[in-house]
Amino acid sequence: MMKVVLLMKIRTVVILIMFFLLGIGKPVFAFELVTGKTKASIYLSEKEPECVKLAVHDLISDVKKITGQELRIVHSLKGIAKPYVLIGTATDKQFCTLTKKVGGNSIDALKGKWESYQVENSSTDVLVIAGSDERGTMFGIYDFIEQYLGVDPMYFWSGLEPAKIRFYRAVFGCRSDVFLVGT
Repeated sequence: MMKVVLLMKIRTVVILIMFFLLGIGKPVFAFELVTGKTKASIYLSEKEPECVKLAVHDLISDVKKITGQELRIVHSLKGIAKPYVLIGTATDKQFCTLTKKVGGNSIDALKGKWESYQVENSSTDVLVIAGSDERGTMFGIYDFIEQYLGVDPMYFWSGLEPAKIRFYRAVFGCRSDVFLVGT
């Protein structure tokens, strides 16, 4: 009995060490969505369906509610200073090329999947929200709003307004996890 307990403890320690080692060497980036001096622009293709455009407008509205700053939508990155958020669907070849070129991100893993999304960045000034299809993109935007901005999607009905802060910085760790630090 004692040997079994000892083996389980050793196994647990080995697993924890493996998770730790998998994260070593991978950079951690802080994406600043809104600061006192800058605010990100949102790149959105004009070809995106209406449901994605509505979700982006909700994102802009929620950022304004919590920071007082309004993000703007751009349809081209020519002449646009970083930081920016790239939002799009993996079925759009132009968006796939743009994410690789500008952000260094590959969204190829989303291709062929159904209603999937990823939220990640490869540097401090480019955030990518990508979906495998239009619903995946929409879900990715709303998940970002809820999980990372902390805005309850039902705040209109619950009466719980989102907390106001000066800026949001999204910190991306070793598995493209995001958490926010606000002051």
